[in-house]
Amino acid sequence: MKIWLIKVAVLSLVGMMFYQLAGMSGAALYRFPWEIFASLGMASYVLKEVAKLSKRGK
Repeated sequence: MKIWLIKVAVLSLVGMMFYQLAGMSGAALYRFPWEIFASLGMASYVLKEVAKLSKRGK
């Protein structure tokens, strides 16, 4: 459980750093969509936890 949370946090932080670096420089750099990676990581974590709870309920 903690491992998934760490993965989500690391992906979010790395994405935010790339996003901020791209925003700071005036060049037309690729905007890193860190929101997508963060939401995918959180969604996978939530689905995993829901699957665990549904297995316990059966």
